[in-house]
Amino acid sequence: MDHAYDNGHFLVLGAPGAGRIGETDTLEEAFALIAADLPPDAGPAVRGPGGR
Repeated sequence: MDHAYDNGHFLVLGAPGAGRIGETDTLEEAFALIAADLPPDAGPAVRGPGGR
């Protein structure tokens, strides 16, 4: 999610199979939607073993 679609909006998708979360006007709003959709028991993000 590093760029807006042709219509200038950001499309926010959930995990595979979860579908669409929403569409926003700004990247900040898109990240807010992602944060609001996290499960309550989600832990911190950590770098995986691939060094990615």
